[in-house]
Amino acid sequence: MPKRIRVEDRYLLAPGEWLEGKERIQIQGFLARGAFAAAYRAVNERGEVCFVKEYFPASRPSEAAELDRVYATERDVVRRIGNYELIPRFWDAFSYEGFNYLITDFIPGPDLETVIKSGQRPRIDRVIQWCVCLCQELAFLHSRGVVHHDLKPENIRLNADGDPVMVDFSAAYWYRTTGEVNDQIYGSDSVLAPEYAGRGSEDLPAGQKMDVFALGRILVELITGLRLSQDEINQRQDQLYGQILHSNRIDPSFVRAVFRAVAYEPEKRFASGVQMAEDITPAAPPVGRARPGSVDFGRVTDSAPRELAVQAYNVGGGTLRADIAVEGDWIEVGVSGAVTGKSAMFERNRQSIRVVAFPERLPAGAAGAGRVVLTMGDHVVEIPVRMERAVEVSEIQVTPSPLNLFAPPGGVGQARLTFSNNGSAPARVQLRRPQDLLITLEREEFTVPAKGRQEVTVKIESTVLGDREMDSQLEWLVEGNPRPSVPIHAGIRRGAGILTSLSGVFGKKK
Repeated sequence: MPKRIRVEDRYLLAPGEWLEGKERIQIQGFLARGAFAAAYRAVNERGEVCFVKEYFPASRPSEAAELDRVYATERDVVRRIGNYELIPRFWDAFSYEGFNYLITDFIPGPDLETVIKSGQRPRIDRVIQWCVCLCQELAFLHSRGVVHHDLKPENIRLNADGDPVMVDFSAAYWYRTTGEVNDQIYGSDSVLAPEYAGRGSEDLPAGQKMDVFALGRILVELITGLRLSQDEINQRQDQLYGQILHSNRIDPSFVRAVFRAVAYEPEKRFASGVQMAEDITPAAPPVGRARPGSVDFGRVTDSAPRELAVQAYNVGGGTLRADIAVEGDWIEVGVSGAVTGKSAMFERNRQSIRVVAFPERLPAGAAGAGRVVLTMGDHVVEIPVRMERAVEVSEIQVTPSPLNLFAPPGGVGQARLTFSNNGSAPARVQLRRPQDLLITLEREEFTVPAKGRQEVTVKIESTVLGDREMDSQLEWLVEGNPRPSVPIHAGIRRGAGILTSLSGVFGKKK
């Protein structure tokens, strides 16, 4: 059971403790807690950082069903939407030692509430790009029948690129069927649509319009720095932000779209995030991003081509156009089909880019470092690409096989193994002594030069054998790759002693 430490009235996971799901997750530190759950930063065994949400078990039997419902709802929502670049990616969901866990991407930057309260106003071009991102994210949610229910600055965090990412889907709901009604609706002050107070349930269209209102309030606050109280919203007070329409700082059509989102009458608002994004994004320029930020083919032991994918996507408006080039003779790129080359291009807002590595173009034993370069208008994204080509293990041979190893009575026997390298690069060889036969190796690790050879003496003492003959296996590896074991047959060389004595007798007679 993981070790826990007391924090106020709860026992929370201690740093360094492990969780067992599809993969092992190690807790690094506590982040925050709410009424139903605690949040942690953690890493998997590959060192990748993730976000862990731990749901508290029920303190009373009457609470168990509701807590299970909250966990299952958020788990299902995150699974539904967790394949979009600006939504935390779903990793795993599991139960362990009486607790339920949800594992997602860790979003490293501050939330927008922290940004707003800092007093450091972002540049207006950055604010507009954030607005476009958020509209695209809400469009993605609504296109999949998901309502967030709790959009607010605290639930929007900046990722490594500085793009806003919606988080915390504990209040979200996934509408699976037409006409479905949900009586579990939530929200936070200063972003709640005024009709919320009079509703005890909602369907998908009503939920989408309340999400649109909440996002509109966030966008207004980002642009103006002003926030209405919930009482002012409920009383339908004037927005009082018309002055920004005449500031010449923002496209008027963009501002009118934002104000349509915060209309007090639901019928005057956008019907959903999809409609809102269609209206708001043409007023902003495209901004290209690419994931992952690097491509590593690792160490390859043969010459077969390898392929990985990079996803390029637009976090701005308009349509993204990108020119792709590679640096490195062993790399090619392509955007569709089987065609790859030294360059490619696309003109769309989401594109999978094929990155193909050709080990045969690297010398055996060499490491290759190249780049994929995406030029998207004035914005350039460089993606490092690496691969190491090991010596082909089939080019290393050993003789003799099997190895016969005989010791004279009371003495030491020895034999030699010869390792030959027919390749064009040096190769590292490791030997592993058998556990069932006590032998001595002249060396257990060495490098065989290109087109060269290395001899290794193997010894055995007769006392190890006694009167027995023994069979065993000598394991060996080339560049960490196991090769077929060398059979060893060991015994006592008794015949040699008899022949020697007879030879001495016959010599005397002559």
